[in-house]
Amino acid sequence: MNQKPITLTNLTTEQVEMMEILWSLSDFAEVEAWQSTLSPEELEMSETLMQLVILETVDEILADEVSDACAYLKKFQL
Repeated sequence: MNQKPITLTNLTTEQVEMMEILWSLSDFAEVEAWQSTLSPEELEMSETLMQLVILETVDEILADEVSDACAYLKKFQL
């Protein structure tokens, strides 16, 4: 499967900075350690941003699978 860049739009400057920190962390233990230093509001934002990344990734996977399925089904169209 080809890895495509993940794009999140309409982020605030603070959210972009938080994403840059998240991308710099090498594993989930580092993420948890970093999150333990955040305020409750920042923690919520970091979790929301991670969920957005997961959703964007799932959307890309599904788009590829649906595209493949549609191409396969076209073989059977009359």
